[in-house]
Amino acid sequence: MPNHKKVKAERDRAAAAAERHRREREARASVEERQRRMTEMLRERGGRTVLDRESGRSFTVGGAGVSGASGAEMALNLLRMRLQAEGGREPSLVFQDAPRDRDEDDEDELMRNQLGISQDAATRYEVGDEVDFIRDGRALGPPYESERPGESYWMRGIIIKKWALAKEFDNLHRLPLREVPPVFPYAVRVLDEDGEHGEVWPVLRDDPDHCRATAAKYQTGYEGLRFKVGDAVECAIGPNEWMRGTVRELHKPYPAWGHGWYADGKSIAGATKDTVPYFVTPHGKELHGAYEYEDIIMVPADNDGYVRAAR
Repeated sequence: MPNHKKVKAERDRAAAAAERHRREREARASVEERQRRMTEMLRERGGRTVLDRESGRSFTVGGAGVSGASGAEMALNLLRMRLQAEGGREPSLVFQDAPRDRDEDDEDELMRNQLGISQDAATRYEVGDEVDFIRDGRALGPPYESERPGESYWMRGIIIKKWALAKEFDNLHRLPLREVPPVFPYAVRVLDEDGEHGEVWPVLRDDPDHCRATAAKYQTGYEGLRFKVGDAVECAIGPNEWMRGTVRELHKPYPAWGHGWYADGKSIAGATKDTVPYFVTPHGKELHGAYEYEDIIMVPADNDGYVRAAR
């Protein structure tokens, strides 16, 4: 006789693995599409000649007209990573041609418009916030840290810019990235042990798996939230798209949001879970009683970019 519980558990694990792989494929496809758009845009703006001083080989990278001298930095970083993967060594790349003189602010704005990115897009944190962040994917899953006692992949720093373009970083080749996104939610300047400012690194995603602010107002249980249960609010559900609703609960964990969950969204028994400031019931939905997660709006941050008083 088959063990039905065992068979069901195996089916559940297989289904969870399939769902995880589906999400990973979608994430990779999204990154690849953004990268394709960035590459096409850089190509349209001309080329820069790059010399690898180690091998003597020359290459042409896109972006001569993007942000003057720094405009082709993203393409240069992509080339650096490719050559390092091919040859197993750090290439020594230099531009051979002089950049055209272009206004950097205007070109950066043009690039963001081409990519459909607004520098005013909502983020959980603001410039000047102190955060802990990671730049190594090994910290993303349970137990969230290195297996070696006392070693952490988390770093502390100060957010110096939101929605920073990839070309603004000169260290992307040192990140374990298979694909480089064209823009990052935050640029963070590292604080060393003495509190001095050091190198600037990108934050890969604006979620608690990648970035966590240290200020009290961002912590679970903070009593200074702007809204209380029963307040009428409007929640951002897309670019320039808002939905009315009523605040249902405060400081609630949400499946797969931060620590305390497996990749398939199942709870880790006994684990402390991250929370979001608000659960909001959309207008027209039942406010009281049991609910499914798909029937509520999860609000990841208490700011006007995500939630505001109903108008």
